[in-house]
Amino acid sequence: MKISVDFTETYAMFNAVQKHEFPYAASQAMNFVLKKTTKDFLPAVMDRYIDKGATPYTKRGFFAYYTKKNRLSGYIAAKDKNEYLDILIFGGQVKPLKDNNNLIQPVNQKKNKYGNIPRNTFARKKANTELYFTPKKPMKGKYGIRPYGLYRKYKRKAPKLIIKYDAKGRYQRAIFPADRDAARFFKRNFLKAFDVALRNAVLTSRYRQGTGF
Repeated sequence: MKISVDFTETYAMFNAVQKHEFPYAASQAMNFVLKKTTKDFLPAVMDRYIDKGATPYTKRGFFAYYTKKNRLSGYIAAKDKNEYLDILIFGGQVKPLKDNNNLIQPVNQKKNKYGNIPRNTFARKKANTELYFTPKKPMKGKYGIRPYGLYRKYKRKAPKLIIKYDAKGRYQRAIFPADRDAARFFKRNFLKAFDVALRNAVLTSRYRQGTGF
């Protein structure tokens, strides 16, 4: 997410102390707003776009590359391990989870408040071969071939499909305009943060302009 601020005209009106403290104040203000954007704003605003809200893991998926007074450039990005967040922002192919060949879809499986299968539930049930099984061949049912997936065994009735094994992958369109929302938030908050940072920097500055004598 690239955001830029033009200080050309404002800088020309600064006095000598303000010009000396400008890089430090700008860096402080940029880092303050970058942190607020990644830690507070983006995690909160993504719930508007994601059905049932984003999980805590997804909300922790952003990081900020902070500035220094001799390098006034920074950015916000998704962490490398959070591929799902990249897909929500830019669109892309959703792939099966690690050790799975297919995407999984709950059928008669309880979901958590985010609409997902609870963590480790699928692996635990798949390992419990006394109660659950995945058919090696297509199973015929009353209305034809039954879906491929994880079934619950019963002694006196037909097996029940618990989790369906879906396609090898699917395309997810972009639904979270994080770059647009982050840029708007940054621009709304940066100038105020910069004003505070510059005033504090000037008050504590040790810079003294030469007299020429």
